[in-house]
Amino acid sequence: NATLRHVHKLGKVFDPPIHFEPTSLRGILPTPPVDVVYNWTSIPTLSQFCQSSAPVPSRHAQYRCKDTHLFDVMEVLYTGYQKTIYLVHYKGHEYVLKSDKEEGLRGAKRNMRSGPESRVSHIQKEWQAALRFGATVGFVKPVGYCFHVFHTWTLWPYYRRGTFPAAGLETTAPQRLQMALTLAQTHACIAHLPTGGYYYVLDNKPKQYVVDEDWNVLLVDFDGMQLLRDGERLYENNTCYRERNCFLPQATDRSPESKKCVRPGPGLGKCVGVDQKSQVWNLGFALLSCIKEVDELVQECLRLRPPDRPSSLDL
Repeated sequence: NATLRHVHKLGKVFDPPIHFEPTSLRGILPTPPVDVVYNWTSIPTLSQFCQSSAPVPSRHAQYRCKDTHLFDVMEVLYTGYQKTIYLVHYKGHEYVLKSDKEEGLRGAKRNMRSGPESRVSHIQKEWQAALRFGATVGFVKPVGYCFHVFHTWTLWPYYRRGTFPAAGLETTAPQRLQMALTLAQTHACIAHLPTGGYYYVLDNKPKQYVVDEDWNVLLVDFDGMQLLRDGERLYENNTCYRERNCFLPQATDRSPESKKCVRPGPGLGKCVGVDQKSQVWNLGFALLSCIKEVDELVQECLRLRPPDRPSSLDL
C-alpha cells in the first residue's frame, strides 16, 4: 500500500534480530488451554442470532512465529501497561499486531509492576478469550499468534472504518441503526450464557470497539471481560468507606448502583455491586448514546432503578 509509511521490520527492530525456524519448537511457550466448558464454538444451544458466519479462530492460525520477520510495521498505534499495538502490512493486507514489546512505552504508561512475564500472560489470555468467543457475533477473530520467549504476539484484522462510532465518517440513519443493533446484540449474547453465567465488560467504552465494512460493531479488546455466575454481582461486598471505593478508576461503570456503599454504622461498609442491568446502563450511557436514532432506548437504559431497565435482549 503506497499510502502507508514503512517504519521497520519486527525482526529487525530488536537487538539481536529475531528469526524463527519454521519447524523449530525451541523457545516456544506452551499454548494456554481453552476452557472447554465456556468454549462458545462448541455450544449447540447458542441462540441463532448469536452465531457468527465469520470463520472460527483456530489454534492452527494462518500466521505463526516463523512469519514474524515478514511483517512491515507501519505505525505504533498504542502503548499501554500490558501490550504495544502495531499496524503492520504483509502481502497487500493490513493487520493489527498486539505485542509484549515495550517500544514507545514511556512515562505514565510504564507500569513498573508489569514485567515481561505479565505482558506475555496478558496477551496469551486475551487470545484464549478470543477462541472462546470465536463463533459469536460481535467479537473480532484473531488470524495469527506467536508465543515465544523472545517475542509474544497475536495478530488481528485491521478495520479501516476505525473505532466506534466511526468518527469522522459520514453515516446514514440505517448505518447508525446497524451499529446500535449489533451493540445490543453482542451484549445480549454475553448476558445469559447457555452454560449458566454471564460476562461483564469492565472497560466498556467506544475505543474498545471497531466498525467493519457492513457497519457491524465488534469488540476488539478483551481485557475487561469478567465471567460471573448468574445472580452474581461484581464487586459485591467489597469493603468501602465512601462511594469512590466501590468502582475502579479505569472502569467506565458509572451506573447508580456501582457507587453505592452501604454503611449501617460508622465503620466499614459493603459495596452493592453491579450485574447485568448495570451493564445495560453502561451500554446506554457509553455506547448507544453516540447514536441519535436510539435516544429513547438510551433513556430506558438510564433508569435509576435496575428493575426498571430493559435487558439487552429487550433492546
